[in-house]
Amino acid sequence: MTDYINDLDAAVTGTDTTKTLAKEYPDASPQSLENAERIAGLTDAVSRLTDHLTQRKTNRDRRREMQRRVFAEIELEVARLAVATGKATEREKQLVREAAEADNANLDDLAKRFDPAATTETHQ
Repeated sequence: MTDYINDLDAAVTGTDTTKTLAKEYPDASPQSLENAERIAGLTDAVSRLTDHLTQRKTNRDRRREMQRRVFAEIELEVARLAVATGKATEREKQLVREAAEADNANLDDLAKRFDPAATTETHQ
């Protein structure tokens, strides 16, 4: 974040682009050139700050999604243990059944994707 504050400070104090602007606009007053340079610098700094904040939001969203997945996996493992010990609630039993169905569907999809003939052959 400090880099962005420094960029804003540099944008307000101006840089050597005033010389370039003076060549392009010889009739412009020195104050106008300085103001144009400040505006350009501020625009660039705001753009970089926006990019930085967007990246932080993307990273935060990814982290939250990973947390959701980990918690779901933990919940499923707890349900499997409860079913294995015979102390599962109806909700835990349903969760394990749904996970098994999803696993079977994923295995079927993988089999079709990697071996299209596997769907038509019978295994002996």
